[in-house]
Amino acid sequence: MDLKKLDDIKINFIIGPGRSGTTLLSVMLNEYPNCISAPEIHHFVFFYKKYHQVSIITNELVKDVKEFIKLFYSLKKNPLFGTFNSFIIDKLKIGESINYSQLTKLIYLGLYGEKGISSEINFIIDKNPFYTLQIDKIIEVFPEAKFIALIRDYRGYALSINESVNPLLKKKTIYYHALVWNMYLDIILKAKTKYGNKIKIVKYEDLVINKEICIKDTVNFLGLTFSETIYNFHETMKAKISELESSEKINPRLYKRINDLTSPIHTNRLNSWENNLSKKEIKILDFFSGEIGLNFNYLKASKISFFEKLSFTIAAIPDLIKVKILRVFKIS
Repeated sequence: MDLKKLDDIKINFIIGPGRSGTTLLSVMLNEYPNCISAPEIHHFVFFYKKYHQVSIITNELVKDVKEFIKLFYSLKKNPLFGTFNSFIIDKLKIGESINYSQLTKLIYLGLYGEKGISSEINFIIDKNPFYTLQIDKIIEVFPEAKFIALIRDYRGYALSINESVNPLLKKKTIYYHALVWNMYLDIILKAKTKYGNKIKIVKYEDLVINKEICIKDTVNFLGLTFSETIYNFHETMKAKISELESSEKINPRLYKRINDLTSPIHTNRLNSWENNLSKKEIKILDFFSGEIGLNFNYLKASKISFFEKLSFTIAAIPDLIKVKILRVFKIS
């Protein structure tokens, strides 16, 4: 394999707090025949410490990649990926020159079966909310990379997180959701100031309400040419759901995430937080996230008394510590 050809493949990223339309945009972009749009693989960070200064292929490198792939498929079982093209790794020549950018792209391509090895592929999009905390590191390796930072009304975000099916994780408090949303928005705004036109902030609400304008603008920013085929994503997701339903074990969270994408873009649940969050939850979210939200025209919906503010501040202390640790150590 001519690894230098990987240098011609552009790579961009979709970041932002989860449940903000990042998966929706990712599967839409994956409809392009010349683009693979990968959801949350994490291999960039996984190998970074050990291999970000790699210069040649070694037996250890090949072994590590194979073990990662094996572990990834045993844990993910995600129909959004194809069968890994192991020959991509098997054909690597020990002693051949390689850099971390090439290694990272190679793994992306391998995860997408026949599409990944197509000569048409000249774009890779990595959708990963956690990579919001890794922007500096990513730009160090991919200096030409661009970032779509998808954001959503903090109340819609909190509701969607609450409704997300994940039996393996303990349900977080409303305080935690507000503070995490604040953290992501703060990082995005600082990155926008630092990197300027490398970062494009896109509101989920615009993606849904003004989809024609917003999607064309987003696609152009990434360097792709707009095509109506992008709207066929829901038919692809229907096929993925059938694939899941035929499997022996169905991951409830994965099933829900993909099933949510089997319909065309709609506005049905855009303001569902108004009826599905309690008045207290809305007040808590408005108190902690309302000021940042105003930057994006997310207007507060409640008035909060002095004693409520004091009560909320005290109650949020444990979650404030957790989020500070999350930000300092950049853990997902």
